[in-house]
Amino acid sequence: YDWYNIQNMTYTYSEHVVNWGIAGVHHLFSIFFAMLYCVLAERCPKITLWQGVGFGILLTILFHGITLPVFGWAPAIWGLPINELVSETLGHILWMWVIEVFRQYMMKKT
Repeated sequence: YDWYNIQNMTYTYSEHVVNWGIAGVHHLFSIFFAMLYCVLAERCPKITLWQGVGFGILLTILFHGITLPVFGWAPAIWGLPINELVSETLGHILWMWVIEVFRQYMMKKT
């Protein structure tokens, strides 16, 4: 196996070929925005709208609706298969809701 040829390090999800490096960036994105959310939630509680669900929807719109298509990193939101759009949106909603539930729990423990 040629470890230096990262272009071949891919998998297929929802009829899209995904590079493992890009998936790694997605995970780093998740960690960064989860931490940012927690910091912002302490300084501006309105960001916790619907227990974090609002922030999850906002990130979906900002990144999948604007940033990724503008830079050519992903198709426009209307060009995505419906199962991918639903997966990304529900995934972001669940992701932020879980973070908010744990954040509230951890804040009560301190």
